[in-house]
Amino acid sequence: MAGPRLKLGLTFTLVVLALMEVVARSGRALTFPGPFWELAVIHAALIEGLPSGLVSAALTVLYAAYSLSQDHIFMYSDEGAQRLMTQVIAGPGLALFVAYFRRHRLDP
Repeated sequence: MAGPRLKLGLTFTLVVLALMEVVARSGRALTFPGPFWELAVIHAALIEGLPSGLVSAALTVLYAAYSLSQDHIFMYSDEGAQRLMTQVIAGPGLALFVAYFRRHRLDP
C-alpha cells in the first residue's frame, strides 16, 4: 500500500508548491516561504511516513532552489543562499524527525 500513501504526500506537497508559485506570479510573493515548505514536509512525514517525507523534502529543496534564485537562473544573493541552505538541512531533518516520532509514538 506504499504507492497510494506516497501519492497522497506528494499531492499535498505539489499543491502547496503550486499555490506558492501562483501567488509569486501574481506579484505577491511570500516574504518567508520556509514555513509553508516545512508544513508540506511535516504533513507528508507525519501522515504517510519517511519515504513520503523525504520525497516531499526533496521537492521543497528543488522548489527553493528555483524560487530563491535571482531571475530563476540559479544565482543567489547571500540571503537567498542562506535560505536555500536552511531548506537543504531543515527539510530532510524534519522528515527524519517527524517519521521517527510517528513510528515511536503513533505505532505501538
